[in-house]
Amino acid sequence: MSMKAVAQIWNFSQELANFIPPGGEAAWEGERVELEVMSSEIASGRYESQAVSWRKRRQVLPRQKDSAKAPKIQVLESLRIALLRLRV
Repeated sequence: MSMKAVAQIWNFSQELANFIPPGGEAAWEGERVELEVMSSEIASGRYESQAVSWRKRRQVLPRQKDSAKAPKIQVLESLRIALLRLRV
């Protein structure tokens, strides 16, 4: 195979690779815009979902703190009673 034939095949391959069918660019642009909109909607949905989750956690947190304090308070009360008994 001669270098001229290789060059012709190479040039044809490049033209074929760069070929955009009629209306192809507009279709690609439409798909790109649609993907950007979908990406934005997904991101917004994730944000909203995360915000709801955080609001729920903020509501539960005070109850969790109170329930965590309860055993400590009981232990302290038991120690206080034991100390009072020792003083008597």
